[in-house]
Amino acid sequence: MTRIFVLCGSLAATGLLRAQTDQPPDAAAQKSILDRVRQAAPDYNRGLPDFVCTQDTRCTEDRSGTGEHWKQAGTIEEKLTYFSGRESYNPVKVYGKTTKPSHTDIKGFRSDGLFGGRRLPVFTYRVAQEHSHMRIGINGKTTVTAFHGLIHADRVAGTVMRVRAEADLPQDFPVQSSIFEVQFGPATISGQGHVAPVTAEDSVRDGRTNNRNVIEFARYHKFVADSAVSLDGAASPDPKGEVKK
Repeated sequence: MTRIFVLCGSLAATGLLRAQTDQPPDAAAQKSILDRVRQAAPDYNRGLPDFVCTQDTRCTEDRSGTGEHWKQAGTIEEKLTYFSGRESYNPVKVYGKTTKPSHTDIKGFRSDGLFGGRRLPVFTYRVAQEHSHMRIGINGKTTVTAFHGLIHADRVAGTVMRVRAEADLPQDFPVQSSIFEVQFGPATISGQGHVAPVTAEDSVRDGRTNNRNVIEFARYHKFVADSAVSLDGAASPDPKGEVKK
């Protein structure tokens, strides 16, 4: 979910958006919707309660260079804990085997960051590199890149319901393409309704190899702790969903 918060922060800093609905709102209505989006985006993570959910990732790979011959590389099940504005991941099963490695120990292409029925206004946007917080790394090389994409937003509340981000990568960077898309939906946490990530897709092309991770977030419930001690300004949850004393 980290990347989701990064996107919200970057979008709030730009405002380079325009409506793309079949019957777009007039200029005044567009400005009103965008003002609500800018106001809601930076407050998104602050409005979330402490919670625990399951993050299931299905990893696929295509080495043909065509994007038409996908093979399943494996599945990863993790418990995602959101506590005091911070995320922690605890792998439960990696490629079908129960495991206890840390989130960063899992090999291969990873999605970090990573959490109907209505006609929503769709806006295009572009974030320049100097305003971007999107960091992409591979084989020891890292870059902060500009990106662009689409936003589907609730016209009344300004809540982002779907976002697509495509990185504008340097020509000499090892990765040629990086696209991230997340779908939001209703989630009940401790009896209260929230808007939270439901599904996400993370795609990367490196030479002739295409990697795609399809992610599902499920089983949201409230994080409950009996006590907390500040560690670097925040309490630290242990793998059982409790706070270390």
